[in-house]
Amino acid sequence: MLVPVQVEGAAKEWSIVEFQGQLISDVDMKGVDIGKLTFPNGVPTLRIGKHILAGKLAKLSKPMAIMEKHTNADDDDEAVPNGVSYEVVGIARSRIIFSTRPKPILTG
Repeated sequence: MLVPVQVEGAAKEWSIVEFQGQLISDVDMKGVDIGKLTFPNGVPTLRIGKHILAGKLAKLSKPMAIMEKHTNADDDDEAVPNGVSYEVVGIARSRIIFSTRPKPILTG
């Protein structure tokens, strides 16, 4: 899963989020916010519904390009075979790793 991390006054930065397990939903998750990612005391924390996960931030050994696929069926441009092109929209330089089981949030 790719997450754009926006920092006020800086260029957009991307991070890769790694989970151990699955996110299961009864509805299509495309375009849906799955949770809230915060960094209290520098520790990545993800809250999904009534569960919370603590993770760690790691630098990627090699930066990874984030690309967006564009398809143009009507495009007759010879430089774009089959009407498919890719645009680099960002670079991921870090990953956020959540390797432990989520903990339930108990409310009183």
